[in-house]
Amino acid sequence: MSKKKYLRKNEFRYDTSPKVRRSDGKGHNAYVSAKQGHQAKINIITHAKTFFDEPTVPMHKNPNRSKPDQRQSYFSVPRWESDNFLKNKSEGSWVLHKKDRIQIKKFNKRYDKRNGKKK
Repeated sequence: MSKKKYLRKNEFRYDTSPKVRRSDGKGHNAYVSAKQGHQAKINIITHAKTFFDEPTVPMHKNPNRSKPDQRQSYFSVPRWESDNFLKNKSEGSWVLHKKDRIQIKKFNKRYDKRNGKKK
């Protein structure tokens, strides 16, 4: 019998962690790709070209449908975040394009492999 390590989530949550707050004191919207216990694997959605002192990856389409923005959207490297900092609602209507979902999944897999982390 095979045992699943992660529960897939594929949703947007609002991250209020002090380490990811913007200069105005607000948090960031994050894409949750996996969950294990009280931890979630997230990619922060941002307009910055670097985040966590690492380069971000450009997205095909802006996921925020309620407030269209002309700036390029990026996603950060994957991080594990506690459920205590992840709020249930994201500001506005957030939908991830299919190309971006595939791109994030592949990027996270390569990032984990490159940094020696197992599935």
